[in-house]
Amino acid sequence: MDTSVKDKMDIQILDRTYPIEVSPDNRAALELVVSDLNQKLNLFKSKYSNKDKQDSLAMVALQLAVELSEFQQEFEAVAEAEHLLNKLNDALDQVV
Repeated sequence: MDTSVKDKMDIQILDRTYPIEVSPDNRAALELVVSDLNQKLNLFKSKYSNKDKQDSLAMVALQLAVELSEFQQEFEAVAEAEHLLNKLNDALDQVV
């Protein structure tokens, strides 16, 4: 598929609409991300009703950054385990 073709769509975050262009291949993923983001924002707003929208955005951004960091650490651990398993497999191949 031609990645230069873009769909225009509006996304809504905290009662604000943002027009964006997205490739058709990424549209569904973007919709899921926006939905997840709005759920997290609404949860934060319901817990801390006295906070303004900027506080909500900042705290959700921090939460997402922590989740990303944890995911990256898990990914690195899996990559290291895969590397060690490959070395073990190579050693076993040399014995056989």
